Amino acid sequence: MQQETYLQSLAKQMASVDLKIAAAQQRLDNGTMTEKVSAAGELSLLKTKHQELAERAGQAAKHHADDWSQLHSEFQRDCDALADAIDRWITKHATSK
Repeated sequence: MQQETYLQSLAKQMASVDLKIAAAQQRLDNGTMTEKVSAAGELSLLKTKHQELAERAGQAAKHHADDWSQLHSEFQRDCDALADAIDRWITKHATSK
């Protein structure tokens, strides 16, 4: 995959994760106090992971990383893992209502 195409694909994946985080935050905002206490820390960690991934991707693009295929695999894996973790968080806290 060409660098520009890969970066566009990664940006779309990150945007999808952004939407999931927003949905998770809305669920947290509308939850009970007990739910908020138990879920807030978990969501904060997911947001931190998202920010770290976005920063790594930005640095790689900024420095015109030489090995895009290795980075592609790494970013893909990390982005998928983050999306899955957010989905698990939503499912876990959706069933607690």
